[in-house]
Amino acid sequence: MGSGISGKNDTKGFESELSKILDRKEILEKITDNSPVIAFLLKAEYTTGEKMD
Repeated sequence: MGSGISGKNDTKGFESELSKILDRKEILEKITDNSPVIAFLLKAEYTTGEKMD
């Protein structure tokens, strides 16, 4: 029994999404490379429900 979804369609959708992500990344890189932008990447160590000791 199959899942009803062909692997070819899955690959095409994945490639389309990947292409969109790579295009967006290229645009963002051009902005940061050509302007006085400072970007920060923060990672939260605690979630809202946790206590900080």
